[in-house]
Amino acid sequence: MPYSLLNSQESAKIPSMTETSNRPFAFSTTQNSIEAFSPFVQLSSAGAPLEFALTMQKEPTSIRPGMIIEKIEFDIYNPALSDIRTQIDEIKKSAEVKRPRMVLELLRSKIQYPYEWVLQELTQVNAQQAEWVKNHITDAGSKNPRLRLSDIISFGYGECRHFAVSYLYLAHEAGLTVALSNNGPDNYIGGGPGPIKNIPRRDDGQKLFKSCEIGKPIWAGHEWVEIKLGDRWMPVDPTTNLVGDNDEERTTFLDANYRAVATHGLSFQSDHPRLSFHLLRSLDFPVYQSVHTGTFTLNCEAAQKPITLNPEKKAQYTKEKWLKPTKHSGPLKFVVSSHQTWLGLNVNLSDIQELQVSYVSTEKN
Repeated sequence: MPYSLLNSQESAKIPSMTETSNRPFAFSTTQNSIEAFSPFVQLSSAGAPLEFALTMQKEPTSIRPGMIIEKIEFDIYNPALSDIRTQIDEIKKSAEVKRPRMVLELLRSKIQYPYEWVLQELTQVNAQQAEWVKNHITDAGSKNPRLRLSDIISFGYGECRHFAVSYLYLAHEAGLTVALSNNGPDNYIGGGPGPIKNIPRRDDGQKLFKSCEIGKPIWAGHEWVEIKLGDRWMPVDPTTNLVGDNDEERTTFLDANYRAVATHGLSFQSDHPRLSFHLLRSLDFPVYQSVHTGTFTLNCEAAQKPITLNPEKKAQYTKEKWLKPTKHSGPLKFVVSSHQTWLGLNVNLSDIQELQVSYVSTEKN
């Protein structure tokens, strides 16, 4: 919700237009948010932005029976899941460090990835089941319809989203502290693939992702889960059958550059009408880290050219674009907040620091 930029005491601190530099930001922390204020800042969409370092802590995903994450309902008490529920109860009796791999073995005994050649074989054996998988799981049915956990287990197929979310809940039922993690091409300005790349596995030398060439990035994004054991986080990728509890699989996670988008659970607010926050890839949270520092930039957002008719071709709209620079000179306040999300990794803010202060003249020519 918009808030007043200045109170009466702050307004007395505003420098005159003959000041020659920006003033540093002062930061104040409240529950789940950090507020930043500077009595005088000069910004221009045509100039260098301000840059800030944001420190975050990795947090677990809040889970309960009956809830829906990524359009998957946790109907754990469905009679179709009685067998898997009994096995999870048994796993819960084992040592905590053994449970991540035991849950993964159980899940992968129930579902498999619907590669093209797998679906072709399934069509020959059970055409009705293959049709369901195409309509509800694969990219051919990419509307991503709402499913139940019992649907995924009963039909026996899933892509990374289904693997990760199913594992998330089963691990939670097994008494583990878990976090949903993902990366994708659409979370940052400019798009492009996520940071994960396909590499040979360290344990068997095979391709980590069977549908992608070695050395290529994973364009479609990917989802996995992280488990908190003690005060450390350990990644588990149910899709690729990878558990980071030994040197070989740990190295595979690191070499493939698994980094989770940390911005699903962040919000940025300011009452400046054209203030733009650019979230940088350095905010992606690496595996095995509990605390991470990344950067974001802040600047005015340029205005785009309005759509006008092309006078020479009246039936067409011009495709020409230009950006009209915008500026801000004066006090500035913004707030960075963290909140619970079920779209990806949850984080809690712990610190923010200003990295760059532009020293530019504000004197009139």
